[in-house]
Amino acid sequence: MIRFFEYKNSDTFNPGPGTCVDNVIVQKDGPRLFEFVMVSNNNPTSATALPVVYNVVHNTSNLSKQEIEEFTHHQCFGYFGFSGPIKTPAAVKYAEKLAQCMTENEM
Repeated sequence: MIRFFEYKNSDTFNPGPGTCVDNVIVQKDGPRLFEFVMVSNNNPTSATALPVVYNVVHNTSNLSKQEIEEFTHHQCFGYFGFSGPIKTPAAVKYAEKLAQCMTENEM
């Protein structure tokens, strides 16, 4: 489990939404195979932020690494079940809800 902290004037804070780390602590860092760690949502002041680790297994798009990171962050604002940003992209959340529905209805 990875946790991020921001230090300012000898105080410790959770990082702000959109914080992305794509070097130093990640294992894969190539043009087609890479990973990044992102904090997409607003974080509580009384607990620590839990970032999400994203693995891009094979990038066949014409998007750069930075464009994929930005697109992923923007997707966290597109979930209609919540008024603010969520931890994971909306497409992932919708897939999770669909899988749950399929399981509950034994389809």
